[in-house]
Amino acid sequence: MEQSIDAVITWVDGNDPALKAKQLQYFTEDEDNDITSEARFSDNGEIYYCISAIITNATFINRIFIVTDDQHPPVIAQIAQKFGQDVADRIVVVDHKEIFRGYEAFLPTFNSVSIETVLHRIPDLSERYIYFNDDFIIAKRMNENDFFVGNRAILRGEWRNDSITYFNAKQRQRMLDGRWHLSAKIFSYKECQYLAFKLLGFADNFFWHDHTPHPFYRPNLEAYFAENEDVLRTNLSFRIRDMSQHDTMSLANGLEILDGDATIRSPSLTLMKPSAKWFQRFYLFRKRRSFEKRESTFICVQSLSSTDPKARDDIFAWLNEIIFGKP
Repeated sequence: MEQSIDAVITWVDGNDPALKAKQLQYFTEDEDNDITSEARFSDNGEIYYCISAIITNATFINRIFIVTDDQHPPVIAQIAQKFGQDVADRIVVVDHKEIFRGYEAFLPTFNSVSIETVLHRIPDLSERYIYFNDDFIIAKRMNENDFFVGNRAILRGEWRNDSITYFNAKQRQRMLDGRWHLSAKIFSYKECQYLAFKLLGFADNFFWHDHTPHPFYRPNLEAYFAENEDVLRTNLSFRIRDMSQHDTMSLANGLEILDGDATIRSPSLTLMKPSAKWFQRFYLFRKRRSFEKRESTFICVQSLSSTDPKARDDIFAWLNEIIFGKP
């Protein structure tokens, strides 16, 4: 008999003085990169829209777990005010100490890759669950068959050749060596996804996924890590993201693929990062037109802390319209 489906969201309030005090113990003052930037830990209200979209457009989801570091998300009070206390009571806050039990030596951690490695250890988590970053938005009505076929997770992405990971790795090393280089990332999710498939024995390609909700079948990860506890421990050992780590969503995808007959679908995603553009409001106008033309299923809005306030207001007005039907 198929059981209920829970949602899991990772969240942190980067403005919390207690969190900042922890970070100062491990971040050097001159660090300025995507791994330790304030934007990575900032809270700009995205989680309200993430949860509201789950409640409105994924009514099959049972509980919503928010994984955080000794914090109480204010969004729970917002959800109670908007949807009622009975809905807010379905939200469960989970501290890092609960999912790192037995591995407390690796806390505190500021590493999303490490945290994602142990989300399946949330107490009383359903066997089937869907993982969200707090800036993931479900933009249309969906049902459980959009995420699972029985207990099999539906994969959203495409196959890519492993050669795509070599360029950034080479340029990053040139940058670290102080040599001339083209644009390079300190941290690359494509490479971490590739490393997960390499762990599972894939030689020449990997299944790439984008910034969409990720369905999991918990027993698959439990069985793998029970036999490969060293892989789990190694992935947890970095307090900030490191290029030797593997991506747990990719690991779960690879296990599904190895099991045979995996269901693969398009990401159907509109991804936005207005802070990287000069004319942010025009960029958002174009993205909205693209979203409507493509009828995207998901939206992801990144780096809102660095977005122009007027553009940010445009984004929130648009999300209100999508989720609540309000212009």
